[in-house]
Amino acid sequence: MGTVFTVIAITLAAATLKLTSETASEYFANYIVSDENLGASEKQPASLKSEPEAPAIEVKSAPADPAAPVPVLLAAAEAQATPIAPTPPAARAPAAGGERLMPASLSTPVPAEPPSPVAKPKPQATFEVDDPLLSLIGDTPYRRPDGTVFMPIAAQRVFGLRTVIGQHVAVPATTEMPGRIVINPSSAHLIQSAQDGFLELANGAFPHTGQRVRRGDLLAYLRPSLTSVEQADIESRIQELVNNIDLARKRMARLEEVVMVRYRANRIEEIRVEIEGMRRQLAVLRASIDRPIELRAQTDGVVSRVSAASGQFVDAGHTIFEIVDPTRLWVTASAYEAGIQERIVSATALTADGRTLDLQFVGGGLALHQQALPLHFEVVGSPPDLTVDTPVTVAVQMEGPATTGLRVPRASVTRTSDGRELIWERRSAESFLAHHVSLKPIDADWVLVTSPIAGTMRIVTAGVATLGQVQ
Repeated sequence: MGTVFTVIAITLAAATLKLTSETASEYFANYIVSDENLGASEKQPASLKSEPEAPAIEVKSAPADPAAPVPVLLAAAEAQATPIAPTPPAARAPAAGGERLMPASLSTPVPAEPPSPVAKPKPQATFEVDDPLLSLIGDTPYRRPDGTVFMPIAAQRVFGLRTVIGQHVAVPATTEMPGRIVINPSSAHLIQSAQDGFLELANGAFPHTGQRVRRGDLLAYLRPSLTSVEQADIESRIQELVNNIDLARKRMARLEEVVMVRYRANRIEEIRVEIEGMRRQLAVLRASIDRPIELRAQTDGVVSRVSAASGQFVDAGHTIFEIVDPTRLWVTASAYEAGIQERIVSATALTADGRTLDLQFVGGGLALHQQALPLHFEVVGSPPDLTVDTPVTVAVQMEGPATTGLRVPRASVTRTSDGRELIWERRSAESFLAHHVSLKPIDADWVLVTSPIAGTMRIVTAGVATLGQVQ
């Protein structure tokens, strides 16, 4: 009997020892295990206490990269000119008895004297101006048989005739070419849509043509438009990131429970950085669905083109706004002479309204455009009221042999009905003569008369159109 109890006791002791050994080994392994796959924990990690969500990364739209001179006429004088009955000239010869006759418009009628046997023929004049000053003048403008034009001093003042003495000079070789004002590629800015979407107002207003903006101004919002497939793909990626963040948190909590793990602190920090990266990705994906894209000005200037409206759907790459800096404009000209860009010394431009622009040569292309070489010039001191695509005439001075001639202002040159160019010479105080000439350009203000003209002459610079209308 005693033997049976002894065997039972020994058996129980052996089982208890084995069970105790296995339990202790399993419990001790929980805190010594070095396997990287530790499993997951249901506890919240202490080192990751309600950290704020990472701010969403703003998605901004990426900026994308872009004739002939008419002389100024005296419109006021022409507007006043109306054909009226000719006024007879005042009597020049003294009457009998030593009395001097006054003009008919200033004196009372007097008994007419017998006509002198040698009387001056009355000129045939058909050009008159209804002006109080001319009504007091006995003589009227008319054209003499020799081609000269008689213009009284008083009439010259009414029509604003001005003259200048032409000078014989030698100037470099000069040529003229048509051109137009264009946008400076380095200062212009195009605002385009980065993706399909709808335009929305910014600050309660939509930009308009002519509005001045500064760099960084908010112009409009672009709310992206996603298809059902694109939206489903984004939502699936968002859910995947949420699951990965949750799993990383549980791994971090498990590492915080286990004490004796190799590089435990480094592994916890690695998981924390991984969680922050996934949070940023999650914020970007959510912003691509809900947050609109800001369209801002990338340069100072004037809104020159608006090709959309608020609420309009635009495709990716559509140009919405065009901003131009009016103080930095270019002039492009068409040259028909090969190699001219290598011989340019200086250049000026003349607008249709008579303004002169100083130009600085930038460069010329080698590829023909409409059978011409494009040349680019920068406008020096660009006036603020210049407009893009305005036609101009570019006068370019080049290296080469000089040409000698009479230098006269461009305003002194006029054209006849058959297209010939002429200038008016002032022969005397009241006599003017027209000369048909050949011209070469000097710059935007002066031309060179190459026709053989001897000596120095006084050239009419203002009122040339009035002289050409005298019959």
